[in-house]
Amino acid sequence: MTATGTYTGATFVTIAEGSDELIARFDAGGRYLYLNAALERMTGLTRAVMLGRTLGEVGFAPEVDAAVRDAIGRVFAGETVVLSSPAASAERPAARRYETRFMPETDATGAVVAAVAVARDVTGQKQMEAALEESEVRFDAVFENVPFGMAVSTREAHGYATSANTMLANMLGYTRAELAQLHFSEFTHADDTETDARLLQQVKEGVRDGYSMEKRLIRKDGTVFWSHLTVCAARADDGSIRYVVGLTEDITERKEIESELRSSEERFRALVEHSSDLIAILETDGRVRYASPSQRALVGYDEADIRTMNALDLIHPDDLARATQRMELALQVESLAPEMPLRFRGRDGSWRSLMVTLTNMHHNPAVRGFVVNARDVTSELRLQEQLTQSQKMEALGQLAGGVAHDFNNILAAISGYAELLLMELPADATTAADAREIAKATARGAGVTKQLLAFSRRQTLETEVLDLAAVVRDTGRMLRALLPASIELELPAEGDPAVPVHAARAQVEQIVMNLAVNARDAMPMGGRLRIRVAREHGEAGEQAIIVVSDSGTGMTDEVRARAFEPFFTTKPKGHGTGLGLATVYGLVHQFGGKIDVESAAAVGTHFTIALPIAEGFETQRAEPRPPGTPHAGDAHVLLAEDEPQLRRVLARALRHAGYRVTTAGDGAAALSAIHDTDFDLVISDIAMPRLGGRELAAAVEAGWPGLPIILMSGYAELGATPDAISRLPENVPAFIEKPFEVERLLQIAAEVLHARITTMEA
Repeated sequence: MTATGTYTGATFVTIAEGSDELIARFDAGGRYLYLNAALERMTGLTRAVMLGRTLGEVGFAPEVDAAVRDAIGRVFAGETVVLSSPAASAERPAARRYETRFMPETDATGAVVAAVAVARDVTGQKQMEAALEESEVRFDAVFENVPFGMAVSTREAHGYATSANTMLANMLGYTRAELAQLHFSEFTHADDTETDARLLQQVKEGVRDGYSMEKRLIRKDGTVFWSHLTVCAARADDGSIRYVVGLTEDITERKEIESELRSSEERFRALVEHSSDLIAILETDGRVRYASPSQRALVGYDEADIRTMNALDLIHPDDLARATQRMELALQVESLAPEMPLRFRGRDGSWRSLMVTLTNMHHNPAVRGFVVNARDVTSELRLQEQLTQSQKMEALGQLAGGVAHDFNNILAAISGYAELLLMELPADATTAADAREIAKATARGAGVTKQLLAFSRRQTLETEVLDLAAVVRDTGRMLRALLPASIELELPAEGDPAVPVHAARAQVEQIVMNLAVNARDAMPMGGRLRIRVAREHGEAGEQAIIVVSDSGTGMTDEVRARAFEPFFTTKPKGHGTGLGLATVYGLVHQFGGKIDVESAAAVGTHFTIALPIAEGFETQRAEPRPPGTPHAGDAHVLLAEDEPQLRRVLARALRHAGYRVTTAGDGAAALSAIHDTDFDLVISDIAMPRLGGRELAAAVEAGWPGLPIILMSGYAELGATPDAISRLPENVPAFIEKPFEVERLLQIAAEVLHARITTMEA
């Protein structure tokens, strides 16, 4: 080297100056003897500054200077030293890392004359090494801390794990060392091994990148559990497989939950599919997404058909607005789920009443629609309607019966006075004709009260055992005269079996006539009227059934609901009294039966009457009462009647017939009179204040057993049926219904007195 610091070894200098590596020569004291251009560029210092000085003297950190001096000392001792450290100066901190090799330079004698340093930039390499180290640390952290069992194997491992984490070892009950010695088939259930091996082989062959499967694993203690395995291939840059990674998750708990869920779903499905209620899911616009099998029994549609329908199209037009409003409200209020009755059209065209609960489940991702629960309440509503109708009719009946009772007392008084006038006036007198007109008007008024009493079930009926089919056939002869030729009439055939009922023939005829006339008026353009009689088994056992069907205009629901109300009519003014169906209703119930009506506008009407079968009775008529002898003799009659006018006219008529008469305004006064006086006959009203006629009869029977009592009333509290008569005290041989002709009362009184005298003489 020259005094100017230029090294004379031409070859060395040429090589050093052309190199990107940092090259320098140091003397034994650590001073620069030479540095190449690359080192100048790295340090930012010129050769003039650095030559002849140590690293510390040109600004390097003391620790760097000390390390280099140490290395140079070792080099002069004959060693080659490698340092790896950042190279930096005070003015320019190092941003890169270098690996420096210190080598001895010797002369011809082998003596070390200088230390040659060659520094190579290893920043990239160190960064890669750091990154690799960091990656390995991260991998180890992930490998050990993932919540799954994890195993890594090479392509050549053939089913053995090169490495397995602690989670997998603990999952299987082995140590990691033990697990490394096991082939995967040794801890896989036999039924799952073949599938796992086949898929793994496909990954190794490159057919697939990975696979997932559920399989059963066997722990070291022999217990089996379910796992979910995910296998994937880790490839090198050239696409070759470097590793096969397997992730194993213990899904025993999930399997148990799934099993319970399946059981729950099966139970729910069984509940839904076997429920008698209809359960359905509707879209927001009403389209049916699902309907339970019970819909077939309720409305009759096939499963495939119902899913193509809109539920709103099946709802009765009168209920549609209410249903639509409820759906709109349910969309706004999720918790709203009140019941509402709706009528749905079945496949056969009939209407079924369903009690519907609509719940908004749009927020539930498993449903996202309306859930409908509906049960058939057709029979329930019909029974409720019948009960309501019955209660209404009962209330109206009580009102009508009360009016009829009071009216009958008035009519009885008017009729009695008219008869008294006729008894006292010459037959050809003008006033006698007036009296007869009064009697006729009274009879017409009595006819109206009979209709009211029939409706209110307070009419006295003389019943007998009848063949219902025969009575209907006989009535049919009268019907043909009432019906136009445009109406076809169908009656029970002559050969039909007898259907015995306990009823009054005239009233059965009235029932049939009223229903037939009603049907006639509903078929102004003609049609068909069918009257069927049968013996059927119903809810109350064997029943006699009359069905009167027409093909007429039918009734709306509103009209049908009021059909049996008295004085309700849809006919023009002057063409109907409104008592026809009300009378039918009352008579049917008085016979112990029921009546129901089904009707629809433009379809027709069906009246169904059910009466009790009269088992054990022979068809016969009650024997007429033999005519009595209207002879008074010396008989003393006690007359008990709370209506003053009627009491006066009956007392006058009895006296006119030759009886001695004592009157009483109620039962208590009559009983007091009996205590004081001997009587031959008692005539008493039933409904009286303080003490009624039945109570008076019971008291007389107990104290004066031989004293007969004739009971009278405008009600039918005591009917003239054999069963009703049998319940009367023995001292009540007769019952007479108001209004009545005075002559009839006198005849019955004479018969009772005659029977008493005959008994006493015997």
